[in-house]
Amino acid sequence: RLYQSTREDSGRAARIWQVPRLVLWPMSGGALAVAAWMIFLKLPATLAEPDLMRYVTLSMASPEFFADDEDRRQAMHEKRQAIFRAVRLDSHDPRLQEKAALAYLEWFDDRQEHSENPLPLAQLRDAIKASEFESPAAMHEWLGRSVGKNVKLLQIAMKHLRQSLRESPLRARVYVYLAELSFLDAASEETESICLKQAVALRPRDPDILFAVGRQALLAGDLDGAMDSWRVAFENNQRLKRVIADLLAGQVTPEFFLEKLKPDWSSTGLLASVFSTAGREKEANEMWSRYVSDGNRRLKTPLTEAEYLSVVLGLRGAHRVLHEPDEAIRVLSRGLKRLPYSFPLRQILGLDLSAENRFAEAAEHLGWCAARQPDDKGLQQAAAHAVKERLKSTTSLGTRVGSDSRADIAR
Repeated sequence: RLYQSTREDSGRAARIWQVPRLVLWPMSGGALAVAAWMIFLKLPATLAEPDLMRYVTLSMASPEFFADDEDRRQAMHEKRQAIFRAVRLDSHDPRLQEKAALAYLEWFDDRQEHSENPLPLAQLRDAIKASEFESPAAMHEWLGRSVGKNVKLLQIAMKHLRQSLRESPLRARVYVYLAELSFLDAASEETESICLKQAVALRPRDPDILFAVGRQALLAGDLDGAMDSWRVAFENNQRLKRVIADLLAGQVTPEFFLEKLKPDWSSTGLLASVFSTAGREKEANEMWSRYVSDGNRRLKTPLTEAEYLSVVLGLRGAHRVLHEPDEAIRVLSRGLKRLPYSFPLRQILGLDLSAENRFAEAAEHLGWCAARQPDDKGLQQAAAHAVKERLKSTTSLGTRVGSDSRADIAR
């Protein structure tokens, strides 16, 4: 039409194209079909978007966001309801199906925490595996007695996980979650094994997947197989480092950790603290000693300032745990020679010197820090205390010297 109007305004004859009706009607029908298909795909996602954004917002909220525990519980309930509404509006999005399943699992643990038999999902799964029920019916009967109606939440979660895989079979983590709920099936061991194999095939270096595979191997009695999977998870995920260490600390020796997991320097310190928490002080001290010796060797290698500071502070912490305050002060003083303008080093060194009643040295470092942080009341008080104690010791020393001099004169 624009072309025709342009031709008419210029006084030239407009050329008109005629589209045969046999072509026009099929084209129009095809356009309507494509439009309907597009609306079918995108309208549910559009309708679900506000609830999804509400879910994301509440998921990212920090603890300070909530007024109290009741406010936090209410927000968690609202978060779950938001994702449930979103998945009802858009049932073909595999991400929403996965998030809804996780919300049901979270809801299960929350309700179990306040039930007469507070058994979380992980312990429930382990108990069922260890019981070796004669039949699925016996297992479900025991499950009903143990968790009651809460088992429905697990069944709904499994339903959402399966729907997620129907929509997108390449979601590796969903296979892991499905493996964790496989005890609800009759062929649980076979289902769990298949799901984990598929997850590893999709994401062979994912720490969470490898942790789940190692956990299955450990429950089956294959310790070496578990360590093969856990070594990679231990290397690549700080959260799983602690989980793996906590699981093994009460059962294995430090040599086992060093041989099987090959921890780096910082991980050695983590293992030492885990042994200490488990009440194995002898093993903890062995690991701390190794941590100190390896750390001293690291200080002799080329390091950036941030790396050097991290090693110095780590060694200081190890010496404090080993009840070696003088060594801790020595390490900090050594670090201060390379990093003379490091605020953290001076502050920690000053506080450690104060703790050992070495106020003359402490006052120098704490005064330096206090001058640069005038609004830090705690630091100002620590510096003032060190100066006051230094003056006391100086005055006391002067009094003793004066008394000795007068005594000498009298003699």
